[in-house]
Amino acid sequence: MVKKKINTKKTTENILVTRPPIVTVMGHVDHGKTTLLDAIRKTRIQQKETGGMTQSIGAYQVNVKTKEGVKPITFIDTPGHAAFTAMRSRGAKTTDIVVLVVAANDGVMPQTIEAIDHAKQAGVPIIVAVNKIDLPDINIDKIKDQLSKYDLLPEDWGGKTIFVPLSAKSGKNIEGLLEMILLLAEMEELKYDPKTPFSAVIIESYLDSKRGPVADIVVKSGLLKRGEEVWINDLSGKNFISGKIKGIIDDHGLQVSEAGVSMPVEILGLKSVVPVGEYLYKDKIEKVLEISQINPESAKKKVSLEDFFGDTTIKNVEEELKLILKSESQGTLEALVQSLQKLSQDKMKLSIIHAGTGPVTESDILLAKASHAYVFSFRLKQGAEMVSFANNEDVLFENYEVIYKLIEEVERLLKGEEKLKRIENIFGKAEVKAVFIGTKNRKIAGIKVTEGFLKKGKRIRIMRQEENVHESKIRLIKHLKNNVDELKKGMEGGITLESDFNFEVSDILESFS
Repeated sequence: MVKKKINTKKTTENILVTRPPIVTVMGHVDHGKTTLLDAIRKTRIQQKETGGMTQSIGAYQVNVKTKEGVKPITFIDTPGHAAFTAMRSRGAKTTDIVVLVVAANDGVMPQTIEAIDHAKQAGVPIIVAVNKIDLPDINIDKIKDQLSKYDLLPEDWGGKTIFVPLSAKSGKNIEGLLEMILLLAEMEELKYDPKTPFSAVIIESYLDSKRGPVADIVVKSGLLKRGEEVWINDLSGKNFISGKIKGIIDDHGLQVSEAGVSMPVEILGLKSVVPVGEYLYKDKIEKVLEISQINPESAKKKVSLEDFFGDTTIKNVEEELKLILKSESQGTLEALVQSLQKLSQDKMKLSIIHAGTGPVTESDILLAKASHAYVFSFRLKQGAEMVSFANNEDVLFENYEVIYKLIEEVERLLKGEEKLKRIENIFGKAEVKAVFIGTKNRKIAGIKVTEGFLKKGKRIRIMRQEENVHESKIRLIKHLKNNVDELKKGMEGGITLESDFNFEVSDILESFS
């Protein structure tokens, strides 16, 4: 008799479980994003919001009846594309699917294009919701044609993008959209390991006068229970915020005892307001390696643009030079894009990840940060506040007045002939309105701040007829006969420099670093 061999080895293979998809709704400002969510949730959210516009990030879960049973979907309603990308720039992949809302009577608008670019850079699949189909004189084929130019080719045209015509106002075909979301989620095979420790992404954070620090989160793995201690850790391993969960509130405003994967909840008990886009854990994370074991998604190395481009010949990890282009007009923008696309790309691939008209915005800066891109603008005056914001976010950008100089710069970068340089951080500008003589014959400039702020101890340059004639540090600032540390935009006062200088009326002062 042959004895049957019994396998006594314990299996170490983890069983993965399907999780609910997390969906972000994006699109142009008045194309019906919130009205769509309102129709899905059968609530009157839009009526409660100022001017009918979304005022803060909210996350809501809906249950969809299917033949296989009830399946939940988590929706995130963002106030703008910058919020979507701000989370991603911190390493957080919050969204599985983007629903792009396009009004059937308007078609593709600038913010539609911006939403597409943000979603593409996040590597998130897009479902197009063609809204307002109950209005007269609509042309869905025209919208399909417009979006096909941005690589969103409809399925019925031989492409892979799902288009869902609907009316958020009347509720027509909302069920069709939900079915398509679940279908796409199934194709994406969204799964998680139940044994993985708890982690969550902060999607909103604020201070409530009665309840203290409040955070809106979406659970990414594990389970959170009331009474447990949680930590927020940056990727260096430094623990900087903790708290004991005093309350968990679901999207219906009800107290719950626990929150599972893909569930959006509000939590109370943190010691301070937490940064949006950071991860929440139950344990102190001392090393980057340990973070990757808990949630690999959050452990991707954060690379500043200084690290990314370095001090040598420009070379990024994908051998790709990514650009965001902004121009004064659509005509010059199209000419610029066409010229750049013709450039030789022997050493590096050129990728224009977003192009638009108008000044560089926070959304552009955050997209550049998240995508490791460089921002070029053409004939656009940039305020000191935006320059400061870009530097704080480690994003480099440059403005050009002559189109061929911009093109030549890109060509040099593609050939590896030039280094990218950090743009100077200009904190503020002021104009000299009068000149006075102080003690010991020291010159005093009577000024008015026109941009940003001037601060005591900061470096300053004097520009005279667009020429740099002197640089020093601010020694003293006076406002209404009082010594002050800074003057903000619109304020008047007097300053002296550490190295005395003969100011002239109309000189422009620039505070920089």
